[in-house]
Parts: sequence; C-alpha cells; structure tokens
Amino acid sequence: ERGFFFFFITKMSTKLDNKKWIVENYDGNKEIKVTVEKGQSVYIYNVKDSVVQITGKIAVLSCDKVTGSGVVFESAIGSAEVVNSKKLQLQGSAPQYVVDKSEGVTLYLKPEDRKSSVTHSLATEINIIVLEGDDPKESPVPSQFVTEWSEEKKDWVTHSLDHVGA
Repeated sequence: ERGFFFFFITKMSTKLDNKKWIVENYDGNKEIKVTVEKGQSVYIYNVKDSVVQITGKIAVLSCDKVTGSGVVFESAIGSAEVVNSKKLQLQGSAPQYVVDKSEGVTLYLKPEDRKSSVTHSLATEINIIVLEGDDPKESPVPSQFVTEWSEEKKDWVTHSLDHVGA
C-alpha cells in the first residue's frame, strides 16, 4: 500500500492587506520590522523564536500561535491580544491586553500603563513587569481560583487562590 503525503510550504511574509499588516511563518528571525500608519493593525501568526518590532501607533495588535518570541510596539489605540501562544514577551502600551489559551506570556509595561486592564482566559504563567527606573516591578497574574458559597451574598463567589511561599 502506498500512502500519500501532502507537504504544505509555509512562506515567511510581511504584507499589508487593506489596513492590516500580516506577519506570518517566521522562524528564528530576530529582525522583523513593521512600520504602521494611522488606522492600521498588525496580525502576527505562526512565528517562532523571532523578534517583531512595530513602529508607529497601531489600531489593534493580535498575536496568534507565537512561540518563544518577542513583540515590541510603541502603542495601540485598541487592544493587544495574545491567543494560542507560548513563551511570548510583549512590550508596548495599550488600554487593554487580552491573553487567551496561552502560557508563559510576559507583559512589559510602563508606569502609565497601570491604568490598562489585562483580561485572561485559559491562560497560565502570565507575568506583568512594570519598567520603572532601575527596579522593575514583577507581578504574577493568578491562574488558580476558588469558588465558595457566600452566606452573606447568598450566591457563589470566586476569588484568586493566593499561594504563600515556604
């Protein structure tokens, strides 16, 4: 019997499609650069062991299936989103960060980004590091929660599970 094998050639590319920059299929490239104009967004897909540098103010940043990589951007008008990714370092200012179905995501923020929100679902090992002076402040984001009945509220209440060091 013969088996048939299909090989899909994935092409590395950085291209502008309407108002969306698409950066895809890079592996081991530490010098990917994108310069955006007003109203353009950036979608990074299937990138491994690479660094993406984005210059200019972006509408939205989306990182999908990005592994062992770094993404640096100046600022986003909308959200900076991470999905299906592992070991990603993200540095830049956005009003909202969204991390979904990912692990090992580190957000490097400026002190003024403390007003931003971080929404996460099905994500573990998220760290927020605020770059302030010579002493960056690191804060792990809880990924374990406990839900308990509250007699006071007569409802179920969920809160993060705090771990005490040994």
